[in-house]
Amino acid sequence: MFAAPTDVPRLMSVRLFVLLAAVLGGAAAASAQAHLTRVFPDLPNAEDSWATALRVAGNGDNRFDRVEQVGRITSFLRDSLVAEAPVFLDITDRVFWDDLPEPGLLGLAFHPNYAENGAFYVTYITEDGDGPYRWRLSRFSRVDGPESGPFPTADPDSEVILLDLEKPDWDHNGGDLHFGPDGYLYVTLGDGQCCEDPNEHSQDRTTLYGKLLRLDVDNPAPGLDYGIPPDNPYVGNAEGWREEIWAYGFRNPWRFSIDCETGEVWVGDVGEVTWEEVNLVEAGGNYGWDDMEGPECFEEPNCDPDDYALPVWSYDHTVGVAVIGGHVYRGETIPALRGRYIFSEWALRKLWALDPDPGSGAPPEVTLLEEDLGVTPAGYAVDERGEIYAVDTFSGRIFQLTPANPLPADPEPPAPEEPTLRLWPNPATTTLDIHAPLGLETVAVYDLLGRRLIETPLQPGCQCARLALDLETFPPGVYVARAGDLTETFTVVR
Repeated sequence: MFAAPTDVPRLMSVRLFVLLAAVLGGAAAASAQAHLTRVFPDLPNAEDSWATALRVAGNGDNRFDRVEQVGRITSFLRDSLVAEAPVFLDITDRVFWDDLPEPGLLGLAFHPNYAENGAFYVTYITEDGDGPYRWRLSRFSRVDGPESGPFPTADPDSEVILLDLEKPDWDHNGGDLHFGPDGYLYVTLGDGQCCEDPNEHSQDRTTLYGKLLRLDVDNPAPGLDYGIPPDNPYVGNAEGWREEIWAYGFRNPWRFSIDCETGEVWVGDVGEVTWEEVNLVEAGGNYGWDDMEGPECFEEPNCDPDDYALPVWSYDHTVGVAVIGGHVYRGETIPALRGRYIFSEWALRKLWALDPDPGSGAPPEVTLLEEDLGVTPAGYAVDERGEIYAVDTFSGRIFQLTPANPLPADPEPPAPEEPTLRLWPNPATTTLDIHAPLGLETVAVYDLLGRRLIETPLQPGCQCARLALDLETFPPGVYVARAGDLTETFTVVR
């Protein structure tokens, strides 16, 4: 999800994400109306993996399905006492993950008629070990009948590959997918490679990268395993543009959603150097990348913003560095948020509610619901009642958007947070979370003899860096991480 420098080393089984937290800007914090509350406390964590998505099958069996980046989907009952998450689909044999933040099993969508036909769709990254990476959209089938066992399962051999695209690198994949109320499948693809869209994919309508696609999976065209909806914006064009395209000009549209009441498409597009953006997408729209980033010209310094569809809202990298698109809230638990778009910031863990139409011709209004969620949602889901849930990236734990306790009328201002450098262990990584003023240039790891083992610059703009630690090269012992005047120790054991 992050914008990564081109010399970021290959990440190993233990990795330090270094995130520089900055002062919140742009949206003012109002009285908190909601926060994320953990549900299903006895549910097992995602095993040896990160989580990327959460879905409701919608076939009446009262289950959630959790997408795990390593190549598994686990399924569990929506019961407060649930304590098991059996595997629904396992395609770890063909998914490329390698403990990296962006490839792997990315998205899941159940066919609108899943209860009867058992069809569902996934996106993932694969590679054969010697050749290039590939981005895939595939259909799988549920196992029905006595052989299905006590829990729903899918047949990994039932795969039908709908799209199989060669890509130059493992990142900027997009990979989210949803069925719209029109019955068509919408799918996002990122520009395919760091950094600054070197192949100019996003503005090139002859390629599918950097696009939002709209496919008819029920009526395949000759020679394809899907069809082209007749009202897609480029059907019948003479320029060689791909007719699957619904909109274009995206960098890494990691998570998007379709409002169940209005059919509006909301996309959270992860930025590069300066801006994160939320887009309300229309057919044929050009959302700017990489001529523009957020509300500003980028690759084309003299661009005319009137030539592009500008974000509904954007925030710069003093606020956060990776937007996670959410959903328009249509539930009943928090009436004040109905019709508002709920989304979050991945690295700095903020939660917002966006009112796209506050009335009287005013610009969109954004309310900060939670300044530090304490968890890192990878994506969101809605249930049949319109309530919103989140899945935590590092643990796979599930959280629900719930009403917050009312704040005092005149709360005491919080004391300034002291700069800290603290270790945050989780099942997949150890995260160094830096809270300090802007201006730090590097982070480094030393042994107790003072020898510098590795040092990485903070990336300009987003103030983030990745440190790769191969524990096989680290003897057991104590090590020191340092960023500016901030230090923290960690221990390597065998």
